[in-house]
Amino acid sequence: IVDCDWSSDVCSSDLFSESFDVLVNIDSFPEIDTVWANKYLKHMDTSVKWFYSFNQETMRDDQIHIPSSIWNNTALQVVDRNRSFFRRGYIEELYYNPKKINS
Repeated sequence: IVDCDWSSDVCSSDLFSESFDVLVNIDSFPEIDTVWANKYLKHMDTSVKWFYSFNQETMRDDQIHIPSSIWNNTALQVVDRNRSFFRRGYIEELYYNPKKINS
């Protein structure tokens, strides 16, 4: 488990030196600083097989729009994308990485 405080640039583990079968992000991706988000996306592109996101859907200029960030910066492909039944304004997304899925 990796727990990061994106506002203070502190992670409980060195997130960017690890490979993961599944990476889960809940309630933080839209608020991540752009520099950190770019590192996160680059790492996902090279080291993650599956990515699950449960975050608010945002179109605000000061927040990251997850689907467009993933589509524009990684090889990850969307498997499923749905509105949350539990939290209004939230989206559940599942992506896979075709570069890593067979490794």
